[in-house]
Amino acid sequence: MLNCATSLDMHSHMVSQEGQNLSNISETTPIRTSITTKPPPPPPPPTQIESFTAAASSEQSLQQLNPPDQESLKEPAIHHQQEIIQKVNSIDGQSRPHIETSNTQRVILDQVEMIPPELMKYWNSRYQLFKKFDDGIQLMHELWYSVTPELLAVKLAKFIKRNYPKAHNIGDLFCGGGGNTIQFLKVFDRVIGIDNNKVHLECTRNNSLVYLSEKKVSQKLTLLHSCWGKKSNKKLTDMKTKIDIMFGSPPWGGISSSKSKVFDVNLLKPSPLNQLLMSMKQFSDVIVLFLSRNSSIKQIEKVTAEVFGGKAKVKILEARIGPSLKSLFCCWGRKFSKHDW
Repeated sequence: MLNCATSLDMHSHMVSQEGQNLSNISETTPIRTSITTKPPPPPPPPTQIESFTAAASSEQSLQQLNPPDQESLKEPAIHHQQEIIQKVNSIDGQSRPHIETSNTQRVILDQVEMIPPELMKYWNSRYQLFKKFDDGIQLMHELWYSVTPELLAVKLAKFIKRNYPKAHNIGDLFCGGGGNTIQFLKVFDRVIGIDNNKVHLECTRNNSLVYLSEKKVSQKLTLLHSCWGKKSNKKLTDMKTKIDIMFGSPPWGGISSSKSKVFDVNLLKPSPLNQLLMSMKQFSDVIVLFLSRNSSIKQIEKVTAEVFGGKAKVKILEARIGPSLKSLFCCWGRKFSKHDW
């Protein structure tokens, strides 16, 4: 089995809205009164930011441990797409419109000659996305750049469970290729994957089966086809299942969005951050979002106050693989401040 060591860079620090470093100011420092009264220390800032670094193996060593099947590279594996189309009919008990052959051949991109130029850097990092990529992982075009890398998904699932050990059910909104879903299935009793694309949902199911037994997946994973919004979350409501935690990895504009200096969280799809949080809050006050690495911290703080109240805090986890900042995990919930990342 591939062994990717994970090291923690625990330079936890507190950041105020003005960005001032307050790490060396103790919250428990007593107020000393003498002839000249010293002012009390400033109140704790609304945002807690922590960082960790996952040590990634080189592409060369990863390929040595997971050599590609040269025979499979000769012709595109079109059979995968045809299997997908047949299987998605069973999701949510609904039928799926026919997909034309020309589009069908581009549904699943799992062979090197099928990868377009803009996705080659993701293909070269495929074992960071899924260690077991060669065991049958299936991804569509947009899933290549939106799925959570496995090292980060493992760490996040354990972090959430450590903070909320009594949580049993988690909603995985915009579940996509199942990167987070797989790790949630390992630590929670039930995972409800929600996506507006039925092929995404089948990728989630297929990729979960690469890592877990069919029995465990069938018992613990529920997939819902839904366009999330004010009315479309009715399917989740109709399930009458208590959701302990809501997780979401909302679309933020594709590959080009990472080139911006600061990402405007009002451009999230299908709705701005404040509306998205309000809709998720209907099911649980404990919410975790996977956001673009260049998301505006000031906007996140402002929305936190709007949705959860002026005294509410958000814990932001900077997720890195090697030296590269990959994403921000934003965590809302009173217990998140009690544990390090």
